[in-house]
Amino acid sequence: MSHIATIQTQITDLEAVKRACKELGLVFKENQTTCAFWPSGNQPQLHPCTHAVELPVGDFRMELGLVKTGNTYSLVGDDLLHMSEKDGQVGVNWCKDIFGRETNPLGQKFGKFLQLYGVHKATMEAQRKGYLVTRKVGANNSIQIVATGM
Repeated sequence: MSHIATIQTQITDLEAVKRACKELGLVFKENQTTCAFWPSGNQPQLHPCTHAVELPVGDFRMELGLVKTGNTYSLVGDDLLHMSEKDGQVGVNWCKDIFGRETNPLGQKFGKFLQLYGVHKATMEAQRKGYLVTRKVGANNSIQIVATGM
């Protein structure tokens, strides 16, 4: 049986979520009311959500859920999604086993997803105010947003 990992966030903008999903190559499922966790037996475990993000996990159905409370969303998913390739047993790369790739597409503790959400949210807000926005990626995968007046 899987365990649930919930990350409290300040996600407020679904358009920024959609853009982060697109950049990560993930599918956003608007108004999907359940998200699937690691299967128990042959069936996925379902958890209530407001929207879901489909994840590439081979033969299994696995999703990240967005749960709305008031005006914000929290992220909920199988605790496997919370981990990085360095977590778990020594010498076992569970990301490769589950996702078919070396790293978790969401990042440890959903960090990559949250980073890109923030990048897209800041970019959209700056553009809405008339700024020209460029992005610079640092050596450690940090992302700097540069907004200049027009």
